[in-house]
Amino acid sequence: MEAWLLADRKNLATYYGNGFREKSLPARSDVENIPLAMVNLKLAEATKETKKGPYHKTQHGFDLIERIDPKVVRVASPHADRLCRIVRGEQ
Repeated sequence: MEAWLLADRKNLATYYGNGFREKSLPARSDVENIPLAMVNLKLAEATKETKKGPYHKTQHGFDLIERIDPKVVRVASPHADRLCRIVRGEQ
């Protein structure tokens, strides 16, 4: 899930607002290949100076996943794209 959040940086910036440091996030478009520990570390670094505080899965994750742009995530994540195709009955 956190890798999908990285795919939609605009959403992260909007959600966290002032103090969000996008440059702290990995400069990679292959979000699924970034180790989860690195994803979590970088999310925490990018968000620690925001009013909401550092990224926390249960405090922020559900709100963020609800707001992500599926089109953006599907481009960056073959697994997300596949999941969407299966759910929609597409081949």
